[in-house]
Order: sequence, then structure tokens, then C-alpha cells
Amino acid sequence: MNTPDCSRDPVITSYAKAPARTITAGGVSFAYRQQGPKGGIPVIFFVHHCRCS
Repeated sequence: MNTPDCSRDPVITSYAKAPARTITAGGVSFAYRQQGPKGGIPVIFFVHHCRCS
């Protein structure tokens, strides 16, 4: 398996500059933004938007 060499890719450190991406799992779409250096253990934050009345 070939792994792309991302060492020359710029590191995105600003949430505002990180492109929005989506992934679908189990019929549900999730939007995410990737920041910081590539590799290591990722940290994932789930943000719940309450539509309470």
C-alpha cells in the first residue's frame, strides 16, 4: 500500500481556513474540518446543536 507523502503539505492551524469536508457512515452525513499536523492520534470533537424550544 502506498502512503502519500504529506510532509510538504501546509499545516492548517486556523479553523476558519480549514476546508469543510463530509463523510457518510450508516446513512448519516458528518461534516468535519481537519487541522494541525498529519499523523499521530487524532482528536475528534462532536458538536451537538440542540433545537430546543
